[in-house]
Amino acid sequence: MILNCYIIDDEPLAIRLLESYVDKTPFLRLQGSCTNAVTALADLSERPVDLLFLDIQMPELNGLEFSKIIGDRCRIIFTTAFEQYAVDSYRVNALDYLLKPIDYPDFLNACEKACQWYELTDNIALGAHLDEGFRQIHSATSRSTQQRSFKWTLAQRLKAT
Repeated sequence: MILNCYIIDDEPLAIRLLESYVDKTPFLRLQGSCTNAVTALADLSERPVDLLFLDIQMPELNGLEFSKIIGDRCRIIFTTAFEQYAVDSYRVNALDYLLKPIDYPDFLNACEKACQWYELTDNIALGAHLDEGFRQIHSATSRSTQQRSFKWTLAQRLKAT
């Protein structure tokens, strides 16, 4: 599974570090990065992504506010230097919360969680799709069985007369 990702952070050095981590993670594909959350909104509307690496304290629009605007369109991993927002991040359904400076093992662990989340949701969707398919097959089989039973009963009555 390949996850398309995007980075939003007002610190260019943090973006470069995350870009280097994405480059060495085989199941991630970087779709872009931005130093401004407001600009990123327009960019993300044109190219949807699966995973967003999002700083919290940024000018104009902070990461928590941004995550509420973006909603469920993608999963979020917060990347910040501030511990005090951790609880708030989980209230907006973040997959993970990475404290700066971020090391690659922590980054990779968070990305693997994202991969597992998408695999799980794909399996749930597949299960629902299969359930519907089985219901349709069962319904068709039941109708076919009912039709054969009706024909057999009709044939037996015709023989009896």
